[in-house]
Amino acid sequence: MNTATLDEIESNQKEVSKDITEKTYKTFWQRIFAAFVDGLALMIIGIIFSMIVPQSNEGITALSTIIDNSVWLIYSIYLHGRYGQTLGKKIFKITVVNTNGEKISFFQAFKRDVVYVVFAIASLLTFYTHKEEHAKYNESLEFIQSYEVTTENYNNEEFKRHLEVTSNVWSTPVMWIGFASMLYFFLEVITMLTNKKRRAIHDFIAGTEVRRLEQKNNS
Repeated sequence: MNTATLDEIESNQKEVSKDITEKTYKTFWQRIFAAFVDGLALMIIGIIFSMIVPQSNEGITALSTIIDNSVWLIYSIYLHGRYGQTLGKKIFKITVVNTNGEKISFFQAFKRDVVYVVFAIASLLTFYTHKEEHAKYNESLEFIQSYEVTTENYNNEEFKRHLEVTSNVWSTPVMWIGFASMLYFFLEVITMLTNKKRRAIHDFIAGTEVRRLEQKNNS
């Protein structure tokens, strides 16, 4: 067998490998659309929940933070651990598996979301470390929501004071945690786009991959 033939075989093998990788791991847009569907599903769940559970007018509270974070974490961790898919992933025919292609465990499903769990806990802790700020914000928010603004009373000093309190929320710890969460999300996207198997940071943490489901032939 000559060198040219060996080079052709090696070239063909690389092409086949590349083709398999493309068909299996080319999941970026499917994941984006799946996340959109999951967001809609969680929004519907939130609306139903708000109709069942009496709502408070106290603004952002520790309880509302626990509920909001728990719903999507349970949704994500349970469905990934049980089925390897959320509703969105099922619709767009992608699934989460081990690096060897096997079903993931609930612990791996938890590890995929562990960074967001940390962010959620950190947000919750601010209600105890910054009680006074949260109380002032909720008081001002309630005042503004019940205040009927007109051209005559827009410069009302009390209104301006409450407006300033709500404006300062952007410099509070809970908002910095929110910014950190968004930064993490963008790093996830960048990581996903810079490796052949489209693994995000949470995939590396959990030892998982997102693969396209094989299309069944009807023949």
